[in-house]
Amino acid sequence: MLATEKNHQPLSASVFSDRLGLSKTYTQKVASKLVKSGLVKSVAGKYGGLQLNRRIDDVTLLDVYRSSAGQEKLFTITDLADKTFIDSTVIHSKQRILSDSLAKAEQSFFESLASFRLSELLEDRDYQDGYIDWEAIIENERR
Repeated sequence: MLATEKNHQPLSASVFSDRLGLSKTYTQKVASKLVKSGLVKSVAGKYGGLQLNRRIDDVTLLDVYRSSAGQEKLFTITDLADKTFIDSTVIHSKQRILSDSLAKAEQSFFESLASFRLSELLEDRDYQDGYIDWEAIIENERR
């Protein structure tokens, strides 16, 4: 939405929550993470809101994921196997196999996200100067 906003004007968090059907609290929480990561910037004032802080050609899905979800691993191995099986040699061997498999899956997932730029979701005309007035659309939807 930020990339397609007409003339790349700032958008308020309430425009996002209204359009996407999300709670304002959740939207503000995610917006705060995006600002903290540097993907977007917060513009103060009557016509303030959020704006992209980087060119959309330079933003990958991994950037968005890391900004909103953090740097945590996707998978965590617990001690559940220790509690459900007896032979510790087998347990540790199988946990190693599982851990290696999950690490490969995680690496593949992150590599896939890193290879996809947000600009690939849009036509060039959509984000060069922006063409959608999201606030007007929200206003029309409220009527």
